[in-house]
Amino acid sequence: MFSGRICRNWLYLTIRFLLLVFSSAPVWAQDCTPSYIELNSQQEVDNFQADHGPCDRADSIQIEGPEIVNLDGLSALTSVAGVLYIQENPVLNNVDGLSALATVSGTLLIKRNAQLTHLDGLSSLTSLGGLTIQENSLLTNVNGLSSLTDVKGEVYIGFNDALTNLDGMSSLSSARNIRIFAPVKNVDFLSRINSLSGYLYIGGNALSNINGLSALTRVGGELVIQSTNVLTNVDGLSSLTSAGALVLASNHALADVDGLSALSSVGALTIQDNWVLTNLDALSAITNLSHLRILSNFMLSDLSGLSALSSVTGNVQIALNDELVDLDGLSALTNVSGDLDIRLNNAMMNVDGLSLLSIVGGKLWIAYNATLTNLNGLYALQTVHELNVDNNPSLADCLGLATLVDPIDDYQPGPGPGPAGIPDITDVLNFENNLDGCNSVPEILSEVPLPEINAGLNDAWYNPETDGQGFLLVVFPEIKQIFMAWFTYDTVRPPMDVQSALGEPGHRWLTAQGGYENNIAKLDLYVTSGGVFDSPQPIPIAEPDGHIIVEFNTCNSGTVSYEIPSIDRRHDVPIERIVLDNVSACYLLGNQAE
Repeated sequence: MFSGRICRNWLYLTIRFLLLVFSSAPVWAQDCTPSYIELNSQQEVDNFQADHGPCDRADSIQIEGPEIVNLDGLSALTSVAGVLYIQENPVLNNVDGLSALATVSGTLLIKRNAQLTHLDGLSSLTSLGGLTIQENSLLTNVNGLSSLTDVKGEVYIGFNDALTNLDGMSSLSSARNIRIFAPVKNVDFLSRINSLSGYLYIGGNALSNINGLSALTRVGGELVIQSTNVLTNVDGLSSLTSAGALVLASNHALADVDGLSALSSVGALTIQDNWVLTNLDALSAITNLSHLRILSNFMLSDLSGLSALSSVTGNVQIALNDELVDLDGLSALTNVSGDLDIRLNNAMMNVDGLSLLSIVGGKLWIAYNATLTNLNGLYALQTVHELNVDNNPSLADCLGLATLVDPIDDYQPGPGPGPAGIPDITDVLNFENNLDGCNSVPEILSEVPLPEINAGLNDAWYNPETDGQGFLLVVFPEIKQIFMAWFTYDTVRPPMDVQSALGEPGHRWLTAQGGYENNIAKLDLYVTSGGVFDSPQPIPIAEPDGHIIVEFNTCNSGTVSYEIPSIDRRHDVPIERIVLDNVSACYLLGNQAE
């Protein structure tokens, strides 16, 4: 009997213990149903547990309705495995009903809730897959996000007109992408971020500093700072060493980029519409880029900060920089694999800074540079795909392009010849609306020094000051002789009553012939007379009368120095071709042996 009582007492105590254990244990999370829930009225919010629970874990929820005032019906919700959209709720003024919510594995979207002033109800939230806070016109702070530390995807905060600070998110220590377009004065809330694998976009007219980025060392994607009116510097980026791309655009008070002195690795670089920026000196550690755009920086006077840049694998665009005098800052640049676009730089006088550039894989476009006078800096250029030089009203010297546009494959194997027939240019070749000397290939080649007289000089030549007179030259290279016919007039006009059967009586025909060495020919001069038009009789008489020395400087310029004893005349006559058709042939013959 005693033992039976002990057994009953033991059983009672065991059952009592088990009841206590199970009554004090936490309730296991319960999933709400269905997997995607839409709440479009206040009644649906209030009946959330009755309609979808009991539960504390949902897959995805969309809350959107014209009469939803509060979210109190969601007070048991602790996690959302998918997305949580709170959007287009014009009378919703708080999210206090979400005070138990700790995680959203997808995106939390809070958008166009016209009466929402704060997010205090989200104070338990620690982790998100993504965060979008957009177009909530009365939202003044994000203090309710003070526990948020981790966002796996993007943080996007944009166009919340009353949101002047984001200090409430200062616990955030990690995110993949961040986009901030808000009237905030600083980004101090990002002070815990030291690396982003994605992009960082910051824009807003009220931004006065970016010191909150002082811990940031790396941005894997684009780093964009744009559309600020009071930001004067980027000193907050002093720790940044690498970025997939860097864009500084439309920062109208940005005076320098000294804060970027640690930046050594960057993909694309865009400096655009920074109206008072004068230099890029802090970028001196950059050696390679995928793209380079320097556009509409009205006070930028030099590019010396890019003096270490040697290669660009994509495009280079330098345009609309009104104070940029030259490109000397690009003195190390050797290769541009894409396009090189130099346009509308009103103060640029030369491109000497490109003296090491040898390859442009795409289009080289030099246009609308009002004060550009020469292209001598391009003499090392070996190949381009397309070449356009147009509408440079002061450009008369394109000699720097001679090797590129000549008919010789100077750097075999060249890419062409393309449609233009130029071995070193693959495709389009265009010169127009520049000064004489830069409107065609013959004009350019006609300025190249001529090493030796050749048959490409066979042509009609004249002195523009004595139009209506001229010379016909024929070169015989095999015997190194030149024949010249000089069509001119008598030294004094004959009287008005002098008659002639054909032509006018003052017309004279002189000839000269002789040998040449290098670029100088010495000819004996003859005066021919006594003949009759189109008749073998009487035989004309050619009498020697002095000599001529012809010296050619280029394929289109030379000097005829004559001495005629019978009339006691000697003079130097500058000559040039009447047309330039044979200049390329002359250039080719004069340079092919080199």
